[in-house]
Amino acid sequence: MKWNVNLNNWLPDNWGRGKRFEKPKPVKIVKPKPQLEKLYVWDWKYPSGKRPISNNPFDNGFAFGKKLEKRGYKNLGTGHYSAVYAKPNSDRVIKVCHNEDGDAWIDYCLWAAQKGYAGSLAPRVYSYKKIGKFYVAIIERMSYNAYQHRKEQPLYTVPFLLNQSLDGCREAEMLLDVVLPGAKKFAQDLHDTFKNGRLDLHSENIMFRKDGSICVTDPVCHQSALKVTRLRASDFGLPKPV
Repeated sequence: MKWNVNLNNWLPDNWGRGKRFEKPKPVKIVKPKPQLEKLYVWDWKYPSGKRPISNNPFDNGFAFGKKLEKRGYKNLGTGHYSAVYAKPNSDRVIKVCHNEDGDAWIDYCLWAAQKGYAGSLAPRVYSYKKIGKFYVAIIERMSYNAYQHRKEQPLYTVPFLLNQSLDGCREAEMLLDVVLPGAKKFAQDLHDTFKNGRLDLHSENIMFRKDGSICVTDPVCHQSALKVTRLRASDFGLPKPV
């Protein structure tokens, strides 16, 4: 059997010619530019990524958050509009808005309390105070979000079913009330109230309490229309915190 192999197709050009192999040139790694929708407001103001942090905690949300960390609070998570801080083993967290444009989270919580959803499908809010261009709120603590939920559990499908039902899918509406009773009416009320804004129902804004109950923590994403600067637990239908 005759093998017809052309070694020139796979051997280097300087093979067997007594020449040294050339040193490979270093590869320049180009960092991809972030997409526009992933840019934060401070990325436009501070392209280097270094945001100046004031020593006065009441200047902005970032400075207030740094002050909380110095007092032993841990940053549990940071989003586009706000960050959440808590002390170990605490059943409440401090939500600090660090975006100067604000958001409609407090509008949602106040609406949910008036509709009777606070403590069930919406979070309990114990206090809210606007300080200059940012706000600070004390709310109940959640254990984990829907993204971290085990996929074999039926409640893992709630974020998907909520979004599909809001898009008008009748099958999703039917399944939603089977998996989570009462969620269908909640989704309809949410859509009717905030249809002029933008809903943000991804799996990190849907969380679970320690007892396993589900809570839609922050489903709206637009500027707040609320004019008041301070709210207490009684404004959300809750007893005064101890």
